[in-house]
Amino acid sequence: MPVKLNGATSGSVTIEAPAVAGTNTLTLPAVTDTLVGVDATQTLTNKTLSSPTITGTPVGISGMLIRAPQIKTSGTSYTTPAGCTAIYVEVVGGGGAGAFQTSNNNAGGGGAGGYAAKYFTVTASTAYTYAIGAGGATRVSAGEGAAGGSTTFTVGATTITGSGGAGGTRTPNIPVSGGTGTNGDINISGQSGSATYGSSPYTMGPGGNSVFGFGGTSGVSTTPFAAGTGYGSGGAGAATGATSSVGQPGLIKIWEYS
Repeated sequence: MPVKLNGATSGSVTIEAPAVAGTNTLTLPAVTDTLVGVDATQTLTNKTLSSPTITGTPVGISGMLIRAPQIKTSGTSYTTPAGCTAIYVEVVGGGGAGAFQTSNNNAGGGGAGGYAAKYFTVTASTAYTYAIGAGGATRVSAGEGAAGGSTTFTVGATTITGSGGAGGTRTPNIPVSGGTGTNGDINISGQSGSATYGSSPYTMGPGGNSVFGFGGTSGVSTTPFAAGTGYGSGGAGAATGATSSVGQPGLIKIWEYS
């Protein structure tokens, strides 16, 4: 009679009765195939991943940040907190003031303060001295802008400095310089104050940008200007009858590590 094998849904295999009486024996072929990639003698064991090797010494690698960065815009002395062994200090000098237009002439923007940053090893609960550079004042001489002051921070025999940006000038086609950074692991000059043109329409130039933000912006003739938005940025030039834009003051930012 027909028999279906392996769940077949069509077709059939007919098993014939043995020609010789007795017991039929089904002999299966020997399995000779080998499973690829399996080693029966191998034993699975727990393995531990080794840590990656880190080279160099990133800032703070020896400890943890103690608290939010300390911002200094005034004062002369800073004291490290308990447990503090290192600090990363950023300084920016004051921005120069923009020039003031006194007649039919130009008024250029002031330069931005310079930036310096350094990693110091320090002692906990110890006072360190610093100075904050003031933003440049206005109209110091015949409509010229005043330079910004220098910002400094001292640990032991090392002082990092962000000098102030130069004050804006009414001399056409000559930009005034930004301040410089010295003695830091990183030193960045502030952007120059804008140059002005030599003829009408007379230009009220923008101030230089600092690491911490934009300088004052301006236009031509009596167009109102906007003050700088960043610490250490330069002031814009101002038109006749307006108030010249002063430079923005300096700043110190201190990151503390255990």
